[in-house]
Amino acid sequence: EIMPSLVGSEMCIRDRVSSFLASWPYGRGERITDREMSDALLEHPRIASKALERLRIRQEEARAELSRLADDQPPALGAELAKETTKRVDELVRGVVEAAQAALPRKVRRAGNRVALVALGSYGREEMCPYSDVDLLFLVEAPAATDEQLATFVNTVLYGLWDLRLEVGHAVRTVEDTIRTAREDQSTASGLLDARLLAG
Repeated sequence: EIMPSLVGSEMCIRDRVSSFLASWPYGRGERITDREMSDALLEHPRIASKALERLRIRQEEARAELSRLADDQPPALGAELAKETTKRVDELVRGVVEAAQAALPRKVRRAGNRVALVALGSYGREEMCPYSDVDLLFLVEAPAATDEQLATFVNTVLYGLWDLRLEVGHAVRTVEDTIRTAREDQSTASGLLDARLLAG
């Protein structure tokens, strides 16, 4: 349920905020195919349990903050609530990246330092609606399939996001792959119009 824009649709935020907050952030647990596939294909380090618990606590605090904002703001200011939601998701995503770096061996950390993590679509333009996916692009120098350290970093970040029950849409591409895919696929091209750097 991704809305391409909040323009003219701010009222949807207030109407749906109760069900949104009940499962915030976007972790309905219905689509785990990517994770099951990764389980079968790749063993990798996990984020430290203490770090993950701190992120979960922050997630609960953010949920409470958004609930208060939803109560205080009139429906016409739904776009402001969407922006505040995005800011809190940014905090969680960056926290996962930092925790992943702390959990990984030095050579994997070095590989991770060469990755640019980019928000796309409604997430990129800071207009996250209820149940929007967290759409991410891992922009890399070389294909992850040929770089074991890079693949380990990407998967550790993804597992951290899944452990927080974030519903993530993601791609891992080089700059060249990104340009080529955007030329061939309109949805990819439109998502890149709102690209916003998160980390790296």
